[in-house]
Amino acid sequence: MTTGGAEPPSRCSARTASVRLGVEPEAVQAGAALLLLSRYVGEEKTAIRVRTDADRPGRVVSIDTRSGPRVGDALRNVERQLHESDRRQEAGVVLPIDLTLGHVEADTDSNGTIMEFRWDARPGRSAVRLRYRSGALEPWLAEQVLRHLTRLVGRFGDGMDDIRSVRVIDDVEAGSIVTALSGPSRAYPLERPLSSLLDERASRTPDRTAVVVPGSNDTVRVTYEELSDRVSRAARALVERGVAPGERVAVLLERSVDYVVTFFAVLRAGGVCTPLEPSYPGAYLRRLISDARPRALVGASHPALAGIRETVPLVSPTELDVSGAVAEPSSSPRADEPCLLMYTSGSTGRPKGVLHAQRQIINRLHWMWEAYPFRAGDRIAQRSPVGVMPSVWEFMGGLLAGIPTVVLSERDTHDPVALAARLSEQAVSFVTLTPTLLRLLLDARARAETWPAHLRVVIVGGDRLEPELRARFAATFPESTLVDDFGATEANTMLHAAYGPSTPPVDRRGYRPISNVSALIVGPDGRAAPFGVEGELCVAGPAVALGYHGRSNTPNAAFAELSPDGTETRRVYRTADLGFATPDGKIHVTGRRAHQVKINGFRVELAEVERSLAAHPEVIEA
Repeated sequence: MTTGGAEPPSRCSARTASVRLGVEPEAVQAGAALLLLSRYVGEEKTAIRVRTDADRPGRVVSIDTRSGPRVGDALRNVERQLHESDRRQEAGVVLPIDLTLGHVEADTDSNGTIMEFRWDARPGRSAVRLRYRSGALEPWLAEQVLRHLTRLVGRFGDGMDDIRSVRVIDDVEAGSIVTALSGPSRAYPLERPLSSLLDERASRTPDRTAVVVPGSNDTVRVTYEELSDRVSRAARALVERGVAPGERVAVLLERSVDYVVTFFAVLRAGGVCTPLEPSYPGAYLRRLISDARPRALVGASHPALAGIRETVPLVSPTELDVSGAVAEPSSSPRADEPCLLMYTSGSTGRPKGVLHAQRQIINRLHWMWEAYPFRAGDRIAQRSPVGVMPSVWEFMGGLLAGIPTVVLSERDTHDPVALAARLSEQAVSFVTLTPTLLRLLLDARARAETWPAHLRVVIVGGDRLEPELRARFAATFPESTLVDDFGATEANTMLHAAYGPSTPPVDRRGYRPISNVSALIVGPDGRAAPFGVEGELCVAGPAVALGYHGRSNTPNAAFAELSPDGTETRRVYRTADLGFATPDGKIHVTGRRAHQVKINGFRVELAEVERSLAAHPEVIEA
């Protein structure tokens, strides 16, 4: 067993607290250890084995905070357990942790115990030590546990009433945690409209290639000047058809030049672009259109359009590419106004439309340009379906930075051999993939006639990146950087981890927040959780969306106001992901709080799957 340092008595010792509360010092010590462990493991009823001078074999003692007992009542209950003759009490979750009170000497290495508090509260010798199995705790965590334990004893002595209100960390420590988990502060020009960035690029490099659409027979190339002119004409046509600032325009187009033109035209007209992925089932798309209630829909023929022509005006891309007499729209949406309505990627359940402002997109783009800067000769691929957030970075990330954007076809994205050939042919250096698609691409190397040797930065997201896949990537692309992008429709990219040629092959990954974004691990009370303690991942800053379309926020909603450090109130997005933070400012994601999974980046509500299966006439039970 490894022994941690001794922690001196807190400002209010266990003996002082026992006098104030009318309980034995041993009850204060045991109660403090139980409450601390209850908070650390997230269980309201927790138990450990306690050994004393009078009871050397020890007994299981528990604490239950569910009913919100007073501190004194909770400690008196612990005191009763220490003296009960019947050891067969219901203890709840019994942790493999011992608490030794007094000067009992015993071997804890052989009884399955992974950690032991040794508390000697004799007069003049009050101190607590922590012994733990090698590898069970990091040294910093052991020191933190001791510090929090003595702090709780002091809080008991303050005579606080409800035991649930006794905090493990104070505002100062919470503030330092919040600071450690904040991304770099950058003064990005968040107020500049996206369409103006395109205009600026067109004026600087009018003849440079902006978009490339390779085909089986020929390749379409569009310059910045051509693209900007088409966007202006399309924006005027949308205004002529009655699109007013703040109104939604649905776009049901394949990845193409027409899609890029329409996206920017909607923004320039002051509208809210609502991308619809054509590969989604027709019934699902009709649900999205019904929920969005767009002012117009730009698209070609599609089964989903059947029956909605009477309610939504349909416009083809060719109808937007005409000269009009209507004046150029005066302005795009301001930085804090809606510009994008993107539906969550769930394949089941009621779709939720997320409203985004331009500041979210601009902050993410500038972070990308700073963290993974383009070089001369780079090309970025547009691969993701238009109905998911990564497609926005793919369309705009290179385009607004003067880098050609290569739009991949459906065949390219579904056949890993064809994908390898296309990436190689077009000398693509930046691409975004799901871990599954990356694995398929690596598997296809032996069958591929050509290989994308130009790949310099590969961004993966939508699912867990396993260490084994990272190792395969590093072996195949030893000079390339693999970026693990962690985000959500409601918060864009919020965390990232980069693995380059010099990154050591460690199994445990840790994320860092992107620029101007704060990641928060909070407990059930919405306060910052201590380092190493699992809680819910929340995110604050310009990455957070405006909210859900057509849904008002309710208490405990995904978008909430929290004060993690007890001082500043922040608007956050509660991700429902679980994780913990470490003192180096890293976030480690451990799972999900909600009854939900992600498959290839798509959210799936398991309860909705069960209901759908149970509704089938040939299914008896699901």
